[in-house]
Amino acid sequence: MPPEQLGEPAGLRSRIGARAGICFGGIAGDAAPRAAIGTNQPRCAAARTGASPPSFTHPPATPRLARCANPTRTSAPHQWRMPMTTSARTRRSFVLAASLALVACTSSALPSSPAQEPHAMTDAAVASPYNDKPVLAKLGPHRFEIPANYFDTQLGPDFQGNMRLIVQWPDLQPLAPGERYFEGGEQRFARNIDITPNYIDRVPLQTSLDRALISNVDSEQKRREDPTLNPDLRLPGEPVFGLTPYYTDFAKVDAYNLKVYGDKTSRAGDRDSLFNNDWFVARDADGALTTVIKCTSREMPDGAEIEGAALRLLGTPKLSMCSHDFTIARYNARINVSYLRVFMQDWKKIEQRVRDLFDQYHINDAR
Repeated sequence: MPPEQLGEPAGLRSRIGARAGICFGGIAGDAAPRAAIGTNQPRCAAARTGASPPSFTHPPATPRLARCANPTRTSAPHQWRMPMTTSARTRRSFVLAASLALVACTSSALPSSPAQEPHAMTDAAVASPYNDKPVLAKLGPHRFEIPANYFDTQLGPDFQGNMRLIVQWPDLQPLAPGERYFEGGEQRFARNIDITPNYIDRVPLQTSLDRALISNVDSEQKRREDPTLNPDLRLPGEPVFGLTPYYTDFAKVDAYNLKVYGDKTSRAGDRDSLFNNDWFVARDADGALTTVIKCTSREMPDGAEIEGAALRLLGTPKLSMCSHDFTIARYNARINVSYLRVFMQDWKKIEQRVRDLFDQYHINDAR
């Protein structure tokens, strides 16, 4: 069907598609109405050169579509309008062609720029976020400024203000900025001395340490009958590195589990279970606990050995670990430290290092 019968003026598509004759106003600061399609070439040229574009006069009553379709008609009382019978396909074609023409003209009107070479990466652009600058950390009212590379993230405390510090055996110093403990392979990871301080304010500090040894969650009957909870049902031993040991008695553990669970499989019976850790404690002259260390049962291999200042991993499926608790009364803090069981020989050195660390970076207390 001819375009005239669809209500579309003949040649409209060819005029809209002609790039040289399409450019809408406003590209070069021109506030004039949209330019006539047939007379737009001067405006495009003006936009490119910066000259004042020629003015165009349109009758106020002329519909926008009529002006765009046939802008040279200024006085005809019978302006062409898109009839309601025009198909959706024709309207879409018209809008698409006009949009493409607008983009083409806009591109030609904008000033061209020379080709740019890729930016060279500057030192600032590739700078590492990791450094050893002091970072504010808090334990209750106590304030510390600790170098960022001491933290597990090497950035500072987490979003809740909790801190986890990491030093490495044997010198008990932090990794250099940018050296992440989990990126250096198993050898680096195994050297971690993981330090987590907790401010205690709801119970006495000594009570908090006592609970590291004796459960306050289980019932009185369970604490009395379970050989993994009652130190009196554990095996005593000779002092180890100045600590009093309480070893798990697996004969009693197996009998207790059979009584309680029957023939059902219980994780509590596994030799490497946390329930079956061996305990090592230190007390002051008054008998009060000062140190509590719980380590993987002695029935499990270490998985590593120390040769002078070197650590050698033995390729076992698991490495035996220790969880070490003590307190720092000055900051009302209970400290938990975790490390390989072979490092327990340095427990006194580790405690002193942690105390010195917090004293060194303490700045003030909140008022």
